Amino acid sequence: MKIFIDKIDRASVLAIGFAKLPSFLVHFSSTSFSGSARLVPGSGRLEDCEGHEFEVEIGQESVSEFCVTKPTKTTSVEALGTAGSFRVHGIVSYVLTTTEPIFNAFSDVTAGDAIFSLSLNDTGGLRLDVGTSVTFIVHGLSFWDEAI
Repeated sequence: MKIFIDKIDRASVLAIGFAKLPSFLVHFSSTSFSGSARLVPGSGRLEDCEGHEFEVEIGQESVSEFCVTKPTKTTSVEALGTAGSFRVHGIVSYVLTTTEPIFNAFSDVTAGDAIFSLSLNDTGGLRLDVGTSVTFIVHGLSFWDEAI
């Protein structure tokens, strides 16, 4: 997904992810939605970020209020009152079932040009099919610069 960084909170540095990389709270905009989230810059240099566009992958700390909804072709991502929290109305675009851990399933949910990857834990154990309409709230949204 392509995002534009409008503003960076330089004092908000926080190590996130498995590798504990530095991230910064940013205000962003994209063709699908805008709001505040954490950015893990590929260069690690903030001066290379503000006022620039980036191709990013999306991550999140957690998902709540997951449910399957009536079939629709309409998708959206809406910023909520807490930085990094968004309500997502999307459509399952890809499902991968793995054997390790035993029969886990990962589903990609597309909303506009954003793709959110959800595990069975995120979906409350529901196994989804491509084309299923869903809604959920993501908390702790993060963007990972594809240059990493």
